[in-house]
Amino acid sequence: MSSFQSAVTYVNDPANKGSIDNSNDIQLSFYKYYKQATVGDCDTPRPGMTDIKGKAKWDAWNSITGMSKEDAEANYVSTLQRAAPDYS
Repeated sequence: MSSFQSAVTYVNDPANKGSIDNSNDIQLSFYKYYKQATVGDCDTPRPGMTDIKGKAKWDAWNSITGMSKEDAEANYVSTLQRAAPDYS
């Protein structure tokens, strides 16, 4: 299992939720790097004005357009290391 896959598994494990910084910035970082690593560049239209959460997620993902899959995976792992100091 790659370090990216291990990190995704760790983040998605409910047992680890309390040990991960759950700030909006961290959550948006996980989202944008995951999407970039698994989908590539943002390929959906920006959500409408009333979808505040959707717009924030779209803006975060769109902000890294052009980033390689490998860089996105590495950034996801780095984000987890900052957000969960106990993660190794």
